[in-house]
Amino acid sequence: MFEVEPKIISFPGLTSRWSAPVRYLLSIWLTLGWLLRERPRVVIVCCPPPFASALVAIYARLHDASFILDAHPGAFGHRDKVWNLFVPLQKALVIRATATMVTEPVLGAEVQQWGGRPLIFHEAPPPLPPPRPRQALAARPKVVFATIFDPDEPLDVITDAASNLAECDVAITGDVSRLDQEYRRRLLAEPHVQLTGWLDQQDYLALIVSADLVVALTRDPHSVMRSAFEAIYLERPTVLSDTDTLRASFSPSVFVDGSSDGVVSGVRTVLAEYDQWVAQAGTRHEILIDRWESQREALKAAISEAERSSSKEAYLPRPVQRWFRR
Repeated sequence: MFEVEPKIISFPGLTSRWSAPVRYLLSIWLTLGWLLRERPRVVIVCCPPPFASALVAIYARLHDASFILDAHPGAFGHRDKVWNLFVPLQKALVIRATATMVTEPVLGAEVQQWGGRPLIFHEAPPPLPPPRPRQALAARPKVVFATIFDPDEPLDVITDAASNLAECDVAITGDVSRLDQEYRRRLLAEPHVQLTGWLDQQDYLALIVSADLVVALTRDPHSVMRSAFEAIYLERPTVLSDTDTLRASFSPSVFVDGSSDGVVSGVRTVLAEYDQWVAQAGTRHEILIDRWESQREALKAAISEAERSSSKEAYLPRPVQRWFRR
């Protein structure tokens, strides 16, 4: 059986848009060094940005290795305009990959049209069990808006809805420096609203466990938000944007239109029917667990196939090996 070794290359001090070229150049160099030191036979690589996946594809071609793409919606030109320029490169990568992991069947069909092999794959369960069910709602229910202030998130709707839920204690996650100053000022003026800032995994999951319900919103019809998975894995009711993709992935949930009134109404609907949502929390959890197990087995099969098709050892010139092992 294969061994899995995760490798994360990041630069927490380089987060601005203007530092992106430096960040990408450093990432390419460190990724190349890791590939040449470790000489993996199979690599799973995320895109976009497409630079690491292009580098992995070159490595695989030169050293008879294989790779699997983890393609987010932006890889198909559906979100950030800048990545539209790289769609031809993404098509070439999809064709050469053993498989391409995507979030939904629509993107899977696009992979097939490009000549690739799609693999629907979602989020793994978080590293803690679901908490005990709520006995009853508190006098002031706790509502978490799970956000990272990405461009696909309707921050105007989130701000309005959070401000209008004065009967609740509202927590909004995400790095506050990414939030528009106007929205930030308005939310900070609301005594019932807390901006948590960026939370590490342990603190974030503890926040979700403490919540009575979780709201996750997007304007991207292809988005399948990790926050929704985590909420359902932890058996919390969810209020989500009404898209075909989210309905297919997270039913039953309360699905709302793109208006702040719709979000507020959705939250109040869950709170009014809270016993019913708590009663079906375990069933929703099990649906995701069964789906995850099936998807994990499919990925393991794809990795095994990629391993069989790659050579046992990739050759590197000795001077190159010595350089990267310094």
